[in-house]
Amino acid sequence: MIKQYLPSTVPSWVKWTPVIILFLFLIMLGFGISIYNHTMDNKRDGFEQSSEIAMEQTALVSVDQVERYHGEEYYHVVTGTTEDGEKGFAFVPQGDQQKPVRLILEKNIMNENEMKNQWKKSCSSCSFISMNLGINGDTYLWEIKYIDEQDRYVFDYYNAMNGEKFGNYRLRQSLY
Repeated sequence: MIKQYLPSTVPSWVKWTPVIILFLFLIMLGFGISIYNHTMDNKRDGFEQSSEIAMEQTALVSVDQVERYHGEEYYHVVTGTTEDGEKGFAFVPQGDQQKPVRLILEKNIMNENEMKNQWKKSCSSCSFISMNLGINGDTYLWEIKYIDEQDRYVFDYYNAMNGEKFGNYRLRQSLY
């Protein structure tokens, strides 16, 4: 006698549930990737134009990098080199086209590594995040971001000419 098996007695909705869940997951993943790409494009919006402005209005002949700096005013900081091969930083104002583009050469400010080493001496147990150049009025600043020993997100600002502390912001984490 041959044994015969019964056909599956699983309801059809149970068969379709994993397919629907997978389909919804793929839609959400695609939507998340789309939002991320759109946000990153907005973040880099105007970098190409700022690079061109920096090369037209300053001594920079090539551009290596463009970053954003939000202090009292919003700037694109264009890092590049001059014809003499010197590294320079052009500050291209955003929003107010009447302000001039400023250029400072690396040799005229405190070196990034020197500034970072000075900071490390004052905060040895801190967790470094990033460092970039900024401007506040007529003062060039090094902005150092890190997590301090009390688990706060900190922005420290140092005068880029002499390394003196200019100010800071400390953001504590919320427990809620």
